[in-house]
Amino acid sequence: MLVAKGLLTRSDVALALLRAEQTVLNDRRGDGLDPAQRDAVAFAPRLLQIANYSASDTDTLTFSELAKMVTQTRGLSQP
Repeated sequence: MLVAKGLLTRSDVALALLRAEQTVLNDRRGDGLDPAQRDAVAFAPRLLQIANYSASDTDTLTFSELAKMVTQTRGLSQP
């Protein structure tokens, strides 16, 4: 909606979501988390990143399609 109203660009949204994901992955409070738990915490920003990249004015992917894409691309943007 923010993009559709011209308030933000898709690039603005992508950058904010990437920062959110990196914050989650680099948060020192999560040092006790195993990799699966870190992936679970990073799931939301990753899903929203994919939704942002794949969004169009006429077509949207379902949650299950987006979730499948998250599992296929997991780890590609991690440091």
